[in-house]
Amino acid sequence: MEHVIYRITNMINGKKYIGKHSTTDVYDGYFGSGIAIKQAINKYGIDNFKKEIICYCNNEEELKEMEKYHIKKEGTFSKGYNLTLGGEGILGYKHTEDSIRKASDSRKRYYEENPEMREKISEMAKKRVGKLNPFYGRKLSQEHIDKLTVSRVKAITGVNNPSARSVICNETGVKYDLAQDAATAVGLKYSTTILKVCKNIRKSAGGFTWRYA
Repeated sequence: MEHVIYRITNMINGKKYIGKHSTTDVYDGYFGSGIAIKQAINKYGIDNFKKEIICYCNNEEELKEMEKYHIKKEGTFSKGYNLTLGGEGILGYKHTEDSIRKASDSRKRYYEENPEMREKISEMAKKRVGKLNPFYGRKLSQEHIDKLTVSRVKAITGVNNPSARSVICNETGVKYDLAQDAATAVGLKYSTTILKVCKNIRKSAGGFTWRYA
């Protein structure tokens, strides 16, 4: 098993991504699991990215430390495609207030540079209003509103909270006691997309596939 640190460079805009990978074949075509780098590859095409092995490590611990070192050295957290400071990577990374703010700023820059993605999200939101909304044109009684409120409260408290379900990432085998913890780990704001994957409503969330523990 080889433990390597690699650098991916966007040949169009020069932005970079630093990643770590443990594999039996360093030329297996792996281009990382980061959300931002995946979106960039989808946008520009994989032929416009160059991958280089920049460091070989002896074990997992050294791999984590070298990933943090090279992310800082290359500045890919603030100016590139890395959304964390490295070490544990996206999975299992404990976010500080500063890293959360920087990740938020990074996502904002992404949408500023990719306005078409913001348009797609806007269009999806529009589909949930007007005549396509199941409650469009219906006047709810106070009794109905009260029942909906009680139902919502029950759904989001205690063990009835869907986000309280334990989930497993199929690609990494990592188990999360809460779906929301898994969402935070892969850079998602909400856990609903992960739960939809578990229910076979979606194919993936945050670049991974999921199942209930």
